[in-house]
Amino acid sequence: MPPIEDADDRAIFLDPDDFGVEITWTRSGTPSTFDAIFSRPAQMVEGLGDAALVDRAALLVCREADLPAGAAEDDPVAVDGQTDSFLCRAIRPTGDGMAFVDLKRA
Repeated sequence: MPPIEDADDRAIFLDPDDFGVEITWTRSGTPSTFDAIFSRPAQMVEGLGDAALVDRAALLVCREADLPAGAAEDDPVAVDGQTDSFLCRAIRPTGDGMAFVDLKRA
């Protein structure tokens, strides 16, 4: 069964006028710019003793086709409006044309 939406439909959600921000991904010294949804939710990390830690893991949601060819772990990623610099930690395709990109601070 084909997906309900196509690549253009998915792009609507990523538009900076709605939920998206501009991303600059650098692969092998070449920057690529595209729109994605950026989030940095706080989550409790327990199991490291008596104290729990608060982690603010950064995440992108983007179209898999927007990622630069060969995009990989440790590629630099700049997020418009953020002062922190990030590196790609992992790319997790969703199977429907989108991808979750886990980021870590550079």
